[in-house]
Amino acid sequence: MTLRRKHSRRISIDGVSYRWVVRDRPTYAQAVGHSNLSVAVEREDMPACVLRLVLPVTRRDAWLLGPGYIVQPRDLSRWIPKALAGGWEPGRRGPGFELRLAAEDLEDHQRVGERLTLTAGA
Repeated sequence: MTLRRKHSRRISIDGVSYRWVVRDRPTYAQAVGHSNLSVAVEREDMPACVLRLVLPVTRRDAWLLGPGYIVQPRDLSRWIPKALAGGWEPGRRGPGFELRLAAEDLEDHQRVGERLTLTAGA
């Protein structure tokens, strides 16, 4: 499975290009705060295995909760190497790889108080 190019963003880390995307609209579970924000990442030149990063926070557009986390390229520049060290092989065909991030993996200036403890699966 490959990511759609529409709405995806490109990032280069250590000379390797990746594409990443956050869904343009939340699923129902994400919208009501029962499911966490997730980011899909794949290697641009050989999209074989998609990385799914699951954050311990809600989406910014969740209906029932206040503002959530905004994923930025500098976040991906820390998370992708962490996934690679954790066993993600982006060029190897097979099922997707999921990495659940902890609150410590998020930027301090974007934390929204106690919201980190309110999301599902955190």
